[in-house]
Amino acid sequence: MPRVDVVVAVRNEEQSIPVFLAQLAALPLPPDVSMKVIFIEDSSTDDTRPMLRRLARERTDVGY
Repeated sequence: MPRVDVVVAVRNEEQSIPVFLAQLAALPLPPDVSMKVIFIEDSSTDDTRPMLRRLARERTDVGY
């Protein structure tokens, strides 16, 4: 199965990440294509890092 990997650098984006993931999920991909989002966190001072850790544990389509 083909897969699209989206690599995103983030810093202090705890408010934006859920919106971003929802918008990606709404993209019309062919049924045989999966998507994985890989976040690169860069020294955030908010709760971005804990959020990404939690998302990576809970979802197979998110990496951190």
